[in-house]
Amino acid sequence: MIRFFLSGVPVSKPIDLTVDYAFRRTFATPGNEHLLMALLNAVFSCYDIVLKKVIIVNPFHDKEFEEDKETVVDVKATDSKGRQLHVEMQLTGHSWLHARIMYTWADIYCKELEEGQEYDELDPVFSVWILGKKMFPGSDALHHRFIMYDPDHEVTLTDHCAIHTLELPKCPREDTIESDLERWVYTLEHSKHIDPANPPEILHKPEIMEVMHMLNNISKKKEDYWAYQGRVNARRDRNAERKDFQRAIEAERKKTEAERRKVQAERKKVEAERKEKEAALQRIAELEVLARQNRQG
Repeated sequence: MIRFFLSGVPVSKPIDLTVDYAFRRTFATPGNEHLLMALLNAVFSCYDIVLKKVIIVNPFHDKEFEEDKETVVDVKATDSKGRQLHVEMQLTGHSWLHARIMYTWADIYCKELEEGQEYDELDPVFSVWILGKKMFPGSDALHHRFIMYDPDHEVTLTDHCAIHTLELPKCPREDTIESDLERWVYTLEHSKHIDPANPPEILHKPEIMEVMHMLNNISKKKEDYWAYQGRVNARRDRNAERKDFQRAIEAERKKTEAERRKVQAERKKVEAERKEKEAALQRIAELEVLARQNRQG
């Protein structure tokens, strides 16, 4: 891709916030805890949970993107009450994603206990999954929350588990946005089409405007832009490899199916020839019987 520069300053262009480099640089860079907290508070706003302070556990480093490899796009943090906070981006859809979401939550939860600690020292784990594909096509809601609750008897097992999903394809139209959560979802879904230097008025909220400023800086700083673009290309390559793999599997399936049909056709042909031969032999036998009867008569 060719970039044009004016007087050594690159022209501003949209930056896709869902790309691992941009996402982690925005939400996992030390000093940007308030941006992560704003996003999470928007997710938790309906459930009487307000984060006052967060500490990023796996901070962003440029070196993590030096190698052209697939990375887990997540941010881990804790809040002032010791609760574990986990945000992960998953743009591709898989049949096993439901199990992976539950496994990831359980893995974080069980790793809290160290040798000598007791169960009552466990802290809640809140997971937020940002999904690039629809996970629940039968529901129009873009946000779902899953907890350990018995709806039949209105009993909660524990408040230590909360798993939230945000389905980006269910993002509302710009003219229907009402809540901060919808603004964040719109930002994540449409950042690749938004000029970060001139975002739509509906996104003119302090934290989101700060995110736009960061994306604008990535767009204008050559080193940051090429690091970002390298991750975009890596994602394209992975997607192409997945498609090639899927096409290869489909081609092999069609080949196997064609061979199966060929074998089946050959079996039918052999069976038809066998029946035809048996019918001919039966006819010959009948004619021989008639011939003997005529000679005897």
